[in-house]
Amino acid sequence: MKFSADKLLQQGIEAHKAGQLQDAERLYRSILQNKPDHPDANHNLGVLTLGLDKPELSLPYFEAALEANPRQEQYWMSMIEALIKVGQFDNASEIIQQGRDNGLNEDTADQLARLLESGRN
Repeated sequence: MKFSADKLLQQGIEAHKAGQLQDAERLYRSILQNKPDHPDANHNLGVLTLGLDKPELSLPYFEAALEANPRQEQYWMSMIEALIKVGQFDNASEIIQQGRDNGLNEDTADQLARLLESGRN
């Protein structure tokens, strides 16, 4: 049987949207067993973990997603949100600059900087 990351990812997204978080997690992890650097599976597992109010556990997934595809703006946004939630404001500031260096849209970078400032207060 041929491994299809796209099919599993779509099933994971559907389960995630339906609130079937254990199924979504299982599907995302199944992808990562075969393709540990799969950016969308890493990002979505990070989002799932962040949604369970475990931001510290989401960080490695967001890091892996960004490493695999630094051009995806949503990955930067998710990473910054998680860093703010765990109080890593200096790291968040550095990540925003890394995003700018990797072509992150200026409006998005400015939005993230404002989010960071509101998180500090």
